[in-house]
Amino acid sequence: MVPHGVKEATDNESQIRKWWSIDPHFNPGITGGVIVDADTGLNSLEDAISFAEANQFPSTLLVRTGRRPEFGAQFHFTGEAVNGLYTARGVSGEIRSRNEYGMGPGSVHPSGTLYEVAADFPRAIAPPDLLRAFRKKAPSSKEPKPGFKVGEGERFYWLRSQCGRLVNAGLTGDALFAALQSLNETFCNPPKPKDDVRTLADAATEKFTANVEPPQPAQEDSGQAALLRVLDWIVKGFLPRRPAEETYADLAAISREEYEDVRETVANALGIRVSALDEFVNKRRPAKAGGEESQVDFKPSVSWTHAVDGLALLRDTAAAVRRFIVFKNPQDAEVVATWVLGTYLHNEFGIFPRLGVTSTFPESGKTTLMDFLEYSCLRSVRGDNVSVSVFFRVIDEHHPCLLLDECDTFLVKNPELIGVLNSGHKKGGYVWRTEEINGKFVAVRFGTYAPVAYGMIGHPTATFFSRSIFIRLDRKTANQTVEDFDPEENLEQMELMENLRRRMVRWADDHRAEVKECRPDTGKLSNRARNNWRALLKIGQVAGGDWNSILMTAAGCPSPLTRKTTQEKLLKDIRNIFHTRSVDRLPSEVLVADLLAQKQSGWSRYHEGRTELDESDLADLLTDFGVEPQTHHFPKEVQLSLWQKAKDRPLKLRGYLLEQFAGLIATYLKGAAEEVPVGSLHAPF
Repeated sequence: MVPHGVKEATDNESQIRKWWSIDPHFNPGITGGVIVDADTGLNSLEDAISFAEANQFPSTLLVRTGRRPEFGAQFHFTGEAVNGLYTARGVSGEIRSRNEYGMGPGSVHPSGTLYEVAADFPRAIAPPDLLRAFRKKAPSSKEPKPGFKVGEGERFYWLRSQCGRLVNAGLTGDALFAALQSLNETFCNPPKPKDDVRTLADAATEKFTANVEPPQPAQEDSGQAALLRVLDWIVKGFLPRRPAEETYADLAAISREEYEDVRETVANALGIRVSALDEFVNKRRPAKAGGEESQVDFKPSVSWTHAVDGLALLRDTAAAVRRFIVFKNPQDAEVVATWVLGTYLHNEFGIFPRLGVTSTFPESGKTTLMDFLEYSCLRSVRGDNVSVSVFFRVIDEHHPCLLLDECDTFLVKNPELIGVLNSGHKKGGYVWRTEEINGKFVAVRFGTYAPVAYGMIGHPTATFFSRSIFIRLDRKTANQTVEDFDPEENLEQMELMENLRRRMVRWADDHRAEVKECRPDTGKLSNRARNNWRALLKIGQVAGGDWNSILMTAAGCPSPLTRKTTQEKLLKDIRNIFHTRSVDRLPSEVLVADLLAQKQSGWSRYHEGRTELDESDLADLLTDFGVEPQTHHFPKEVQLSLWQKAKDRPLKLRGYLLEQFAGLIATYLKGAAEEVPVGSLHAPF
């Protein structure tokens, strides 16, 4: 079950717990002192007691072995003795001391029977003189002479010695078994069962191969092979004994998605923090194809030296950010503190929200807050104007917390970047791009999941809006004062931010599993808000106190108004036009004319801000809702309401019915319809 068999026996409590967490059937043993192992010649507990009395053994711990149907016994003493075989008073066995061990009570014999306590006495001091006289020389391991026979009490030990000689001669596996079985049948009287010989040969082969230097991996080693090597060492429970450089190199060779799945398990097996493992592995990752590895400097994140109170940490972070920022909502400092701590734990969440820092006017503190985030978040990277290709490559390569300021100058008009940002809202998000590798263009997947905070004047697009929680800032009044935030010039501020980062590293590593398994109550929030706030509420619940009540109050604060999509504006305008005209149907011509009268909606500048919307454009936009123009009957009274006069006979024109929009209006629009200006048309003849 372990690479080096019984040679891996240990009394290290941490290692034992790891083994039993992998497989509870690892056998316990008893080591230290002297063990007199009585293998043959006993048939009952009474025989074992009589044997001990006849040899003047003091009362001591007696364990019945798993040997059946005989009564195998182990007498356990303290002290030391000389190892070897013995035969005394019709009983044969072995004396073991000096770091040898015996199977402890509760262990399972290969036959399936248990080792049991037969006499529960404290271990007595071993009688040295008696044990020296007790021992006799073990059989020679040299080739036996013709006519030599090995009796029942010594067969196992003799075969084991022959096994060592044969292994040294180069025999392993089936060849070793065949040679050993030949000796068994020739010299053992009676021969040992073939299965016992096979077990002995297999154990010797495993021990031999475990001590052979493993072959070095080929230069073109696959990431899958590297992952399997790491997992194999973990399952066997011996990853700490493997050279650390080999483990880090294997982890650097696997994909980042695979690394995310195993990083916590590996860190626990190595007994190091996850953040430290990330640092060791990232240093060994090769550069991306097509160029040198990008150079990104992160603020140091060395762990705090002792356990950290999570609630005190959050309160200290909120108090720190209030020194430099005036918030519009009183709970926003607590939200910022929780989001910052979340960047140290974002891999434990399925969704981590974007932090939107918005204001109506410049000079409201957005950049100062982004500066604070840069000095407090884990692996923060500023990107005040970033291209799409740089964005996803930096995230895939470095797993940073990305801070985007001045987004109103470049983000709104960059739908490709918005799409990449949206994909990284959820764990496992990625984009595909073609890369040139060895002269060929191949499809490469780049991970995009990462914490993102952005600052902008105004409001984000609808899709980005729905993936964000917001911090709204206004210019401070003449009576409001804050400190300037400049850690590079202020040593007290630099020390404050460094201590906050170190405390967050420690708390995150100590409570990672607890946060991951936490299930906060989010029932009072809407679906999207529930997704966005769940990560922060997990942190708040584990931190304790009244923190989550503060976060829930913040979650109920009104969000800034979002930019309406073209379809949303269209649906709202159509509702208002039908309401204003008080009709149940409209020809396409009339509806387009009325839409052009809605000056604030921009339909007169629909095509790149130049030309106006037409009937074909209207039909195309409405296909997103599953609505198409059809030919409808327009009575005389409807014609008179639309035009100054009507034809003598009813008109049939292509247009839309109000009922086509009723379900959409109920689903997507809030509030009541409004009176709006409508177009003025002449009769269609």
